[in-house]
Amino acid sequence: MNLNEIATKILASPDGGTVRMSARDIPLPESGYFVGHGHRGLVCPVDMASRAVVLGALVHLYPDTRFIGWWTDGGRFYIEPSDWLASETEALALARERGELAFFDIASQADVRLTA
Repeated sequence: MNLNEIATKILASPDGGTVRMSARDIPLPESGYFVGHGHRGLVCPVDMASRAVVLGALVHLYPDTRFIGWWTDGGRFYIEPSDWLASETEALALARERGELAFFDIASQADVRLTA
């Protein structure tokens, strides 16, 4: 999958997902947790998430990123690099360190919201 194909996938399902940026022929993990990088991504109003904007974000993040996650929340569209962790405890600690609001539980396909 090249950057154009990744952009197409993101725009086809803007509610959320994750793709592997390197070694794209290897399947995504089926368990563990994805933790975003907080301020290293793109945040824009949903109606501004055009192909050019998505491709710009991907080009900016590639090739240093293994996983890219995206989602919409509260009228905003997010794309950010993500790290995979096997341990929920480590995912929680890293998410707090990065100032994330949540991290993603792959097995349950659900966000784990952080509390204060």
